[in-house]
Amino acid sequence: MRTRLKISILIVVLSTVFYGCESLSESDKVVKQFYENIKTEQYDKIPELLDEQAIVANPAEEWKDMIKNLVVSVGKLKTYSRTSFNTSIKNGVTKTVEDYTVEYENKTLYDRIVVIKTGEKYKILHWQFNSDKSKLDEVE
Repeated sequence: MRTRLKISILIVVLSTVFYGCESLSESDKVVKQFYENIKTEQYDKIPELLDEQAIVANPAEEWKDMIKNLVVSVGKLKTYSRTSFNTSIKNGVTKTVEDYTVEYENKTLYDRIVVIKTGEKYKILHWQFNSDKSKLDEVE
């Protein structure tokens, strides 16, 4: 009886771990494409990576203008690396919060990107950046 319980618990834990890894992998693809679009100055491709809620909050043209203005201010994107992540599921929505250190020509910024899975697609819900990592807003 105890062995069955242990096996059941192990199966649940492993399923959760594998699902979390799959979610990170899929959200990571979206984030990498986002940064590569910035790096190659393909700003017109960014809106297709955004969740509908992100576009309602800030229309696609505003996103593109904000990113263009950022690059003018801090220089071209050189490198980016993920420093942490957290995946959660609430009300059937998978949300991954990823933190990055992003090196531009003239400045280092710290980014927090929220990616959600709605249906079968992973999209960016929110992006924030700051030169002071401690000033990034916490995400629920």
